[in-house]
Amino acid sequence: MISYHEESAFLLGDIFDIHKPKKKFNANEVKFGGLYPYVARGSSNNGIRGYITEDTRYLNPANTLSFGQDTATVYYQDKAYFTGDKIKILELRNHTLDETLALYLIPIIRKAFTGFVWGQNSFNESILNKMQIVLPTTPNGHPDWEYMRECAFKLKEEHMHKLDAYLKETGLDDCKLTEKDEQLISPEKTTEWAKFRIGDLFEKLPVKKAKTNDIRSYRNNEFCLPVVYAKYGDNGIMYWGRKDEFTTYSNVISIVYNGVISAGKVYAQEEETGILAESYFIRLKDYQVPFRVNQFLSIVIEKVIYSKYSRENLATWKNRVENEMISLPITSANVPDWDYMEQYIRAIEKTVVADVIKWKDKQINLTKEVVNREVS
Repeated sequence: MISYHEESAFLLGDIFDIHKPKKKFNANEVKFGGLYPYVARGSSNNGIRGYITEDTRYLNPANTLSFGQDTATVYYQDKAYFTGDKIKILELRNHTLDETLALYLIPIIRKAFTGFVWGQNSFNESILNKMQIVLPTTPNGHPDWEYMRECAFKLKEEHMHKLDAYLKETGLDDCKLTEKDEQLISPEKTTEWAKFRIGDLFEKLPVKKAKTNDIRSYRNNEFCLPVVYAKYGDNGIMYWGRKDEFTTYSNVISIVYNGVISAGKVYAQEEETGILAESYFIRLKDYQVPFRVNQFLSIVIEKVIYSKYSRENLATWKNRVENEMISLPITSANVPDWDYMEQYIRAIEKTVVADVIKWKDKQINLTKEVVNREVS
């Protein structure tokens, strides 16, 4: 049990050295598929949009936090990285930042921005330096880094055991690939594919949109329905609304048509979901398919449209996205092979869960090693 600690307020600029990246790289001009992380303002994949190879003189240091100025996204970067526009670099002053300490600090920094609305604020260095965060302190009033690290470590240990219990309860701990699964995802697997016009397969769905003053940035019993907006990551979901106040659909696909980094993002929505703005829903015209098929389709569609559309060239439906061509696996009757798509996604899920289990087991073993060292 971790005892209570005295806390004090600190200016973010007193704890971190906050500065611009060494050089900004435009996402539309870089070539992905390189060696180093490219960190943007997205809210998924640790902010990493891909990997690029550029002049290493412009790499930002490892073991720092990346901060998205107009999205308030904060991530720990354990490797040296390049960045896009409107990213600030936060280097811990007078101490070494590591993953465990970052686990403690990031939620506190995010809490400081709870009143922040995406797209309506942008935090420059002077504003960031004056933001206040509350940290546990030593008797002499300095941040108690070891206490923070201990708290984060204990919390991490607790979550590892919860994950272990969840995987066993749901049966996800048994993720062995069958021979058929291995064939499906094998690079040597030969499957017939054909091109289809998106508008021939899908229809755009009519919606009554959610209202800005009737949504919340958090989920509770009243505001319980997800609402999509022009967001990169988190399935496009940025807000939560009330039942019966706007149109919702389940097991559909949403497309973001506008946004600096989100135009052309495509998400499969499993549960009832509504729209605030900058997005629309589509659904297969003549087929009812399982959610995994929509996951497959959303990936295929995004691969075609994300690199093509932008804030200057909106990914709207009429005469644009509806006319794009996508490639899909087909049956011997030359129609989309929905069964193949579902089975393929299920096989991929198994490989992902297997990786999660390996990571979980590694973390638990590391925890045991640390505990054993402390006991001895």
